[in-house]
Amino acid sequence: MKVSLYIQRGETSDAILTFQGEVPVLGQAATVVGGASSFISTSFPIGDTAEGVTLASLNINSVANWSTSDQVYVWVDSRWVGFLEFGGDWYFSTGPNAGSNANDYVVATNSAVFISRTSSGSASNSEVSMSVPYSIDPVDSAQ
Repeated sequence: MKVSLYIQRGETSDAILTFQGEVPVLGQAATVVGGASSFISTSFPIGDTAEGVTLASLNINSVANWSTSDQVYVWVDSRWVGFLEFGGDWYFSTGPNAGSNANDYVVATNSAVFISRTSSGSASNSEVSMSVPYSIDPVDSAQ
C-alpha cells in the first residue's frame, strides 16, 4: 500500500510526526515464467541507494534460461524504458540512451517492472529473488 500525505501548517515551529506501519524484514520473490510477460514490483520502502534499487540488484537475469532476447521495462515519467542484459551487464534498449550501460540504473522504490521473456522456463524454475536492501536493528519497545 502506498500512502501520500500533504500537511499544511500555520506554525513555523518543528512538528514531530510519527508513522506506524510494516517494513519488510524478508527478501521478496516473484515468478517470471519463460515465454510470457510478467509484472513485478520493488516492494521495499527504500533500496540499495537513496533513490531505489539498482537494476543489477534486482537479480532478474538470475532466472533459469534467461536470454539476451528477454527484456525488462521500467515505467519512468510517461513512458517505458527498456533494458537488455548481455554477459552480466545491463544496457538500455530504448530511448536516447539505447546501447549505453545501465548497470547502475536505479529503479525507484515501489516501482512496477514489466518483464517480457521470449526464452523458455517453467514456473518451478523461474523465480527472481531479492534480498532486503537494508538492515533491521531491533528497537526497544519501551522507548
